[in-house]
Amino acid sequence: MKKKLYQYSLYVLAFSLCFLEDWSSKALILTSILSLFNIRKNKSGLKKPFFRILLFMFLYVILNMAFIAQTWNSNIYSILGLLSLFFFLHNYTQIDETTYGKIPLAFALGVFIVGIINVFPFLLENSLDNFRTLFNSWNTYAIIDVHKIYYALFLCLSYVLVIEHLRHRQIKYNYVYICFSFLFCFIMLYYTGSANGFLLFLIGHLFLIVSYLRPKIRSILSIGFLTLPFILLFVLAMPKAQETFSKIDGESSRMRNYNINKELFLEAPFFGHGIGKERETMQAKRNPRSWEYKNNYNAHNQYFESVIGGGLVLVLITLLFFVLLIIQSTLNKFNFAALCFSAFMLFSFLIESVLRRHHGIFFFSFFLVYFLFRVKKKNNEY
Repeated sequence: MKKKLYQYSLYVLAFSLCFLEDWSSKALILTSILSLFNIRKNKSGLKKPFFRILLFMFLYVILNMAFIAQTWNSNIYSILGLLSLFFFLHNYTQIDETTYGKIPLAFALGVFIVGIINVFPFLLENSLDNFRTLFNSWNTYAIIDVHKIYYALFLCLSYVLVIEHLRHRQIKYNYVYICFSFLFCFIMLYYTGSANGFLLFLIGHLFLIVSYLRPKIRSILSIGFLTLPFILLFVLAMPKAQETFSKIDGESSRMRNYNINKELFLEAPFFGHGIGKERETMQAKRNPRSWEYKNNYNAHNQYFESVIGGGLVLVLITLLFFVLLIIQSTLNKFNFAALCFSAFMLFSFLIESVLRRHHGIFFFSFFLVYFLFRVKKKNNEY
């Protein structure tokens, strides 16, 4: 009985990730309590590569805060805490194969329900003749307060998880479910108006095509897709790119942050200006009359957000988690969903400081650890 309750709590936690912050926080408390009654011994747990990277990150954060930031105020505690907690859940509690298979479906169900709830007010106030006004109306009609960039990210992964579930099972009317999922995701992306969401949707289909190719070819193409965000980061940081985006978006262009962020990076490239002092450092460099300064915004780019606070060292440690997951998902047995998750995060890091918000922190921590241990169980090599 205690094991079943624990498994159900994991479904509830996955289901709640797309809802309001209180939902996922309370679900996490429930899961944490029930996990204490399902602890199992695992002598090899502390020898895992993931734990070593996490320990290295802990030590670096402490040293950076003590000697560079000289402050202990930072949201990185949430990331470290959740990564540690999910590592404990997957490594030291009883989670069977059936539960691993249903967790992504529970998450997808939650994402789809949030979408339906948030599109309902639009349907009540508009007729089918006004369907064109659906585009980019998320912020106007949404009931559940999830930023459109995050919802688009959740939606694309949900679509991938549903496709991954259906393509490996002989389910009646399989293609009907796939077509419905495609249509629903496309409409919801249209509703959010998230350009990044459409890009991730395209990337998911590219990985789906790649998954049917020969092992060596699909590995090469996958690595190519996953290195593209870093090429784009370099290109977008060029002055001409800044000018172009500023002309398109005007005063609200997120790309204008790049110029200041570049300067801050060059001032302290290796260890940054101090973890927890990112916003303070950026504000001191910005023009007081600028849009970014008046709204006290973050970097709107996770790479710059991390490099300003913790330098290249922090960025590289974070990327080590992805490297570990990507190696396991390409060199061993090709894992379509895990690679899509990695690509979605790496591309989203270009336009949003994903790990500054509750939804981003929970999503990153939960699925990073989930996929690492899910791939481990499939490969039996991690």
